[in-house]
Amino acid sequence: MPVTISATVPEGLRPEALQVAKARGETIADVMRHALAAYLSELREEAEDMRFADEIEARIERGERCGRNWKNWKPRARCRTDLSDETTAALCKLPGYYRAWAKREIQSPAVSPRPARAKELALKDRPNRFRTWLNQWRLIYRVDDDARVVRVIGIRLKTGPETDDDME
Repeated sequence: MPVTISATVPEGLRPEALQVAKARGETIADVMRHALAAYLSELREEAEDMRFADEIEARIERGERCGRNWKNWKPRARCRTDLSDETTAALCKLPGYYRAWAKREIQSPAVSPRPARAKELALKDRPNRFRTWLNQWRLIYRVDDDARVVRVIGIRLKTGPETDDDME
């Protein structure tokens, strides 16, 4: 049964939506429908992965084997990772070795939001901000425990103590 959803495109995304619509020869409504379908599909896959991870955890607790590679099982993500636009752009500009390292580091707070090597930033007006290092690069992120989201705010080259101060 088809469901009608009425939505407006946010002003910041409207030019991009128009550009994509023109390139595809579609209307903005078609572009938004495809984007929503892709997003919902991604959420459905994530929910299936979570159910599978719960099943594997239960099997391990019962002492059962979980297939051929059951010893290679990794813990599931406890939080969803969200990247800011600045982070996405900075990730593309990183040198290859640091890019791979940064991608691994971006995924690690989702499993353990406060790892031992992360340092909490002492910013009074902005709590729950952490920093981890990649040699001379700094990965700064914010943990929202209520929403179970880790938002990666930025990846910056360490220039001094003010590197973390102007992050959103």
